[in-house]
Amino acid sequence: MRKLIGTLAFVTVTLGATAASAQAENFGRSGTMVFGAERLFAFYKGSLSVESPQGNEEDFDASGLGFGWGANTYPFNYPRLGFDYFVIDQLSIGGALGYASLDVDDGGPGGDLDLFLLAPRVGYYLGFGSAFGFWPRGGFTYHSADPDGDNNDESGIALTLEGNFTAAPAEHFSFMFGPTFDFDFTGKRECGNNDDCKWKYSSFGIQAGLIGWF
Repeated sequence: MRKLIGTLAFVTVTLGATAASAQAENFGRSGTMVFGAERLFAFYKGSLSVESPQGNEEDFDASGLGFGWGANTYPFNYPRLGFDYFVIDQLSIGGALGYASLDVDDGGPGGDLDLFLLAPRVGYYLGFGSAFGFWPRGGFTYHSADPDGDNNDESGIALTLEGNFTAAPAEHFSFMFGPTFDFDFTGKRECGNNDDCKWKYSSFGIQAGLIGWF
């Protein structure tokens, strides 16, 4: 944990020094369109709550650090493409779209795993000087997974909150990083015999990505 905090502090200071002379005054103005490669790198802690049709409950915890590709990554921490539009100064609406097709091989039968994510949201941008800003966003995330085989599809809808900080090393380009919180309020997975298990993820993380705007 000390190494992680030290790394984050170093990255923040480095980005700050690089961005000190950057210009980002136009970001957040009415009519600005923003494109992003989001959640490219993450530190996260998550949990999975499972309840069988018979009422038996189990909880599982996990954590991760690195790029968000892998069969064991929680659905919220996969990279996705984002688009946001500022309808008036500082107020944005938009969303993110994610898709991944993975070849799962964990010593078992293996197979393909198709993942899909759609996350509509609203945000409000606060600029600090010419290079830095804070862009909190909130919305909902629909996620689904379709592994090979029968009776194992899953899906869920989560509340998503993000506290993004932006640091612009160049005009029309910025790093974005900050805490994220995702919590399923509904979710299910096929458990066989035409029954569904309750299957809910939750995740808290520190995420990093890139955005550009015009």
